[in-house]
Amino acid sequence: MSVLRAAATIAVAGTVTVGGLNVAGSDPGGGEVPRAELAAVRQATVGYHDLDAALDDGYELLDVCFEDEASGHGMGYHYWVGPDDLDAEVDPLRPEALVYEPGPAGSKLVAVEYIVPVELVAEPPTVLGQRMHQPPGLPFYVLHAWIWEANPEGVFADYSPNVELCD
Repeated sequence: MSVLRAAATIAVAGTVTVGGLNVAGSDPGGGEVPRAELAAVRQATVGYHDLDAALDDGYELLDVCFEDEASGHGMGYHYWVGPDDLDAEVDPLRPEALVYEPGPAGSKLVAVEYIVPVELVAEPPTVLGQRMHQPPGLPFYVLHAWIWEANPEGVFADYSPNVELCD
């Protein structure tokens, strides 16, 4: 059984604080944070702090590092399931992408991302109580969840001022 599937069987509830991120209460970006759901995603992805575990479970590097140079906010490198494995379904415990911060000591898991091709759905899907959105110029609806690195912009923001910019 994969790390993801084994972790997904564990029920997690209540407030969780890991790495300074408290998933209870309100999101600085606005709205309520679904704490039990985010805690379950954290439990399902905890093994992916080891990049080899992510690779073993089929994630592959999308060879581009995302950042917003104008604001100085980063996003990082994405390891995703690949375009052939994207569909209209969103499983909160199996995010389509894992986001790793670039840095001198290697990459660090900071967030997960949900991805659905625009062409497969009539409306933006909802996951973790949030409506996904379409970034300009991309044929996908996406939603980030900053579950491994606190983001003062909000748990569901695209970029974070706490993430290193690309090399």
